[in-house]
Parts: sequence; C-alpha cells; structure tokens
Amino acid sequence: MMSSIFRLFNLGLIIIAFSACGGGASSEKLVPVITPCSSPSCDSESLPIESENAYNSEEIKMVELMNVYRIQNSLNELRFHSVLRMVAKDHSTWMNTNERLTHRRNPLQSASDRIRAAGGRFRSSGEVIACGNSSASRTLTQWKNSSGHRAIVLGSGYRFFGVSRAGNADESSRKRCPYYWTVSFGGLEQ
Repeated sequence: MMSSIFRLFNLGLIIIAFSACGGGASSEKLVPVITPCSSPSCDSESLPIESENAYNSEEIKMVELMNVYRIQNSLNELRFHSVLRMVAKDHSTWMNTNERLTHRRNPLQSASDRIRAAGGRFRSSGEVIACGNSSASRTLTQWKNSSGHRAIVLGSGYRFFGVSRAGNADESSRKRCPYYWTVSFGGLEQ
C-alpha cells in the first residue's frame, strides 16, 4: 500500500499527511492520511512528475518526520507545493555542484527572492539548509538542535513546503559534504 501512496505522491495527485492515533505515547502509530490536492498550485500540469523530480525515499521520510514534529508541537501539517519543491531541488543541486552551503547564491539573492523568481507568491517564506547527513532523521535532528533552524521548521505561518536532498555517497571521499538538504517554506498564497 505504501508504494502506491508514494507513487501517487510523486505524481502530485495527493498530499500525504500523517496523524497520531492510539493510546499513550508508547502505543502511538503513524497513520497515513490521503488528502486530494485542491489548491490551484497543485494543478497536475504544474507538478513535478518526471522521474528526476520525483521525491526519493529520504525526502519522503523528511516530509513525514517534519510533519510529525510539527504536529507534536501543536502546529498544522505542511502541504506539498510544486514551486517550493522546484526551488528546494534547484538550490540543493546548486549547493552540491558548487560545494557551498549558503542561503544566498550572491549577496543580492535570498531564499525569498528565489521563491518569487520561480513564481511563488506567499505572504511569508523561509528556508532551512544542511550539509553532510544522508538521512532525513539526522538532518531534522540537526535543525531541531539549532534554535534558529527550529524556529523556521516550527513557523506557525507556514502552510506549504518543498523538500530536496542532492548529493551522492560515492562522492563523500572527494567532498566536504556528500549531501545537501533544502526545505523551502511558504505561508498563505497571495
């Protein structure tokens, strides 16, 4: 069942959210909740459906873990947004190619600038980046342990996000950071 959910998720036809159910903390289980995508930004023609734009297993894990973390902190789940995915993927790829961990490609271009240039129109936006870890859980732990990153991940004004990890374990002997992560966030659309 999960493979069919992920296949549909990769096509952008649904949004996956996870909710906790069950008794106490020791018996809580994550249950996938499938929500049809109804936002104009979720139009199937604008979603990344080519294989090179599909989420990989660690990116899917980040989507799950980040939403679970937000729910644990009494916040809304975030929904997939095709523009934010494209911006995150482009930035992770750029950082990996240039072996540079930065929010700004040049002094005049911020994460918000990149989101606007890609067509994103949000009342608020944000970004977290990381390098090094291949796994979603270790990367999210890095962000949780940093007050500035944690504040962005737990931003109450965000409704949408896009996740990307670029890199290759085979490159680890040649690079300082074999993996680069980007999560782009957006609030209500204007």
